[in-house]
Amino acid sequence: MNTAKPDPWKKTSLSFEWKGQRFDYDIPHDVFSTQWIDDGTRLLLEHLPENAPKRFLDLGCGYGALGLPVARLHPDAEAILVDRDLLAVKWSARNALRNRLPNVRCSGSLGFDSLDSSQKFDWILCNVPARIGPPFMKMLLEGGNDLLSPGGELRMVIIRDLLPLLESTAETSGLKLNHIATGPRHIILGLIRSDRPPHAPDPDLYLRDRVEVEGIPFDRPFDLGGDDPKRLRSTLPLLLETLPRNSTPELMNILCFKCAYGALPVLCHKRWPESSITTFDRDLLGVRFTRRNLESLYPAAPVTVLESPGMEDLTLEPGSFDLITYEVSPSVSSAAVSDDLTRMHLLLKPSGSIHIIAHDRSYRDFLQGWKGPGRLTRIAGRDGLTVLQMTR
Repeated sequence: MNTAKPDPWKKTSLSFEWKGQRFDYDIPHDVFSTQWIDDGTRLLLEHLPENAPKRFLDLGCGYGALGLPVARLHPDAEAILVDRDLLAVKWSARNALRNRLPNVRCSGSLGFDSLDSSQKFDWILCNVPARIGPPFMKMLLEGGNDLLSPGGELRMVIIRDLLPLLESTAETSGLKLNHIATGPRHIILGLIRSDRPPHAPDPDLYLRDRVEVEGIPFDRPFDLGGDDPKRLRSTLPLLLETLPRNSTPELMNILCFKCAYGALPVLCHKRWPESSITTFDRDLLGVRFTRRNLESLYPAAPVTVLESPGMEDLTLEPGSFDLITYEVSPSVSSAAVSDDLTRMHLLLKPSGSIHIIAHDRSYRDFLQGWKGPGRLTRIAGRDGLTVLQMTR
C-alpha cells in the first residue's frame, strides 16, 4: 500500500506523445498551461532546427513541456532548462528525473542573466510570453544572438499579435528573422547567429513604471502577475492596518511571505526600523526589484531577501519569528495554503502571530473551518478581503 503523503503543490499529471515517445509530467499549481501542453509548444516541437545540437537552451522552461522532449530526441546533447520562476524550475527538474533524462540541467535565471556567457548554445528555444515589452524583446534577440555558437539558431514561437513588435525590434537591432511556420494562433521564427556588437545590458530592462505607496516611491517591473492595482489599493492597506504600529522588544524578527517588488518588506522596515526582516519570492523578477528598491530607499536596512520555490525549500530556524505576513493567492490550492501555514506555524515564537490576508471566498471555502495547528481568528475585512490572525 502506498502511504506517501500527496504533494500539496501538485495540481495534476499529464502524458504527452511525441515522435513515438511518451512523456509524463507532474504539474504544480500556479504555472503556465497546467491543463494541457499548449499549442505554441506543440508547434515549436514540430519545427525544430535540423542540425543536431551539442548544447541547447530552453528559455522559460516551465515544467519542462518543451525542453524535455528535445532532450530525449538528442540524448547526447547537454540540455539546459531555465526559468525565472523557481517553482517551475523545481518541477522541471522533477519531471526530468521522472522521464529518466540524465542530460538535463535545470536552474533559475531571469532571462539570460544566470548563464555563463562563455558557454555557447547551438539552439536556443523559447515559447515567448504573450505579455512582453520592447526592451525584453530586444534582450531576447540581441542577448540570444550573443549566446549562440557559430551557425547556431534562436528559434521562437510567438502569438501572431507579437509579430510586428518582433520584426521591428529585429530590424532596429540589425538582425534577420526567418519565418519558419504558421499555426492557427502562433508563428515560428528563427534567427541564425550573426556578427554584431555585443548586447549592452539595460539596468531598466524590466522597469514598467514607478508607484507610490504610503509616500514611498517604488520601481515596479512588468509582468509580475496578479492584480497589482487592487493589491496597492486594497490588500496592502488592509493588511497594514492590522499590524502593530510600533516597534517593541517582542517584535524583532519578521517574515514577509513573498516580496513581490518589495513594497511590504520596505513598509515593514519603515514602521519597525529596529526589526530584522526576512522576505522571499519564487519569482526572480520580484527578488531583483525588491533588492533594487531596498538599495535605493534603505541600503542599510536589516532586510534579508531570499530566493526559494516555496516554504518547504527555505531553511529557517523553528520558533524564530515574532510576526509573519502571508497573502493567500487565489490561484493555488487549499492544500498548498494549508501546507504553507503549517510550516509557518512552526517558525513562530510562542508569543508570535501570523497575519493572513485572503479573498473572502478562500476564507469561506476552507480557512473559516481551519483544522490545522494554532488558532485562527478573523480580525478584519473589507473590499472582498479577509484578514486572519494565527497564534500558537
